[in-house]
Amino acid sequence: MATILSTKEDHYQGLIVDPLSLPTESNTPTNTTIEETFGRMLDASLTRWKESSYRGIWLKLQRQDHARLIPVACERGFEFHHAEQEYLMMTKWLPEDVPSTLPPNASHQVGWGVYLQVYNIVSFSKPNSFIVSFYFITTSLSRSDLL
Repeated sequence: MATILSTKEDHYQGLIVDPLSLPTESNTPTNTTIEETFGRMLDASLTRWKESSYRGIWLKLQRQDHARLIPVACERGFEFHHAEQEYLMMTKWLPEDVPSTLPPNASHQVGWGVYLQVYNIVSFSKPNSFIVSFYFITTSLSRSDLL
């Protein structure tokens, strides 16, 4: 029987796969490839997770150690969520009868800003008069799904 991947539960009946539980070249048996090892582990894990009624699965693949695992995850229905320079985050929604509620990745930002300068002029007729100024800078970002 294949090893189940280690995970941590999130707050939404989902799981985050522990990257340290993924096979690498150094911890894969010599008589099998890293892709075969990961495929067996992922198949066994997906079966267990579905039986346990988990919903969303988050799989973080490090570029240096796990790039060869990307096609294996894609073959099992994982989709690209977002990528950074050092890793790729993939997701899979398990329930077949419920639409996915996994959040989309930020594809762009909409923001606004206001700069307001207020002058308060104190009388110049007095020898110790001066100008007081106040600066206000406020900004905000909007969620793309609300636009």
